[in-house]
Amino acid sequence: LPDGTRVTLNTDTAVALAFTPNGRLVRLMRGQALFEVAKDASRPFMVEAAGRRVTALGTVFEVRLDPGRMKVVLVEGRVVVDHAAATAEASAPAPTLLKPGQALVAELGVPQRVAPVDVGDELLWRDGYVSLEDTPLASAAAEMSRYTAAPIRVLDDETGRMRISGVFRTGDADRFTGLVRELLPVRIDRQADGSLVIANASAKKTSRADVEN
Repeated sequence: LPDGTRVTLNTDTAVALAFTPNGRLVRLMRGQALFEVAKDASRPFMVEAAGRRVTALGTVFEVRLDPGRMKVVLVEGRVVVDHAAATAEASAPAPTLLKPGQALVAELGVPQRVAPVDVGDELLWRDGYVSLEDTPLASAAAEMSRYTAAPIRVLDDETGRMRISGVFRTGDADRFTGLVRELLPVRIDRQADGSLVIANASAKKTSRADVEN
C-alpha cells in the first residue's frame, strides 16, 4: 500500500482504500486478507469489515469475511476490535484487545468470542494449503470449494456431518475428494456441470437434477 503496509489477498477477495493525512482505512469488501502494517503512530491503521473495525499501529493480523461471519486473527503485535463508528450502538460490545495467537469471531445471532488459535494453521492458505481439524464434511467441502473452478458439494446432511482432519492442498478438487473417499465411507459422483458430489457409499448414484433439487 502507499504507506508501505503489505496486504496478502486470498481467493475472491476485494478491498477498498481510504487514506488521508490523518488516518489509514481499508474496507474489506469480501474474502480474506493478511495485513503487515507499517508503523506510523500519527496515522492509525484501521480495517473495517461487517460493521467491525480493527485498529493497529504496527502489527500483523488477518481478517476474513464469510456470509454472516467475521474473523480476526492476530499474528503479532496488538489490535483493538470494536464496532465501526457508523454502526456503533449503545448495546454494542466493549472494544476487545487481542493478543498474538488469539482470534475474535463475530457471527450473526451469536455473542462474539475470543479463543486461542494455531497461527501457523490459520496462515497455511498463503502456501496453498488448508488445515482441517475434526471438521464437518459439509464445512470442509465449502472451504475447499473456495479454491476450485468446479464446486464440491455434499449430497445430504448425514454425510455432511461426517468429520475429517488433515492438511489439504487447495485448487485440486479431484485430489481432495479422492482423499476424502480414502478416509471416509463415501463415493464421489461427477456431475454434467463439472461439480463433484460427495455421497454416502451406500446412497444411490446422484445426477445433476438431484443436486439442483
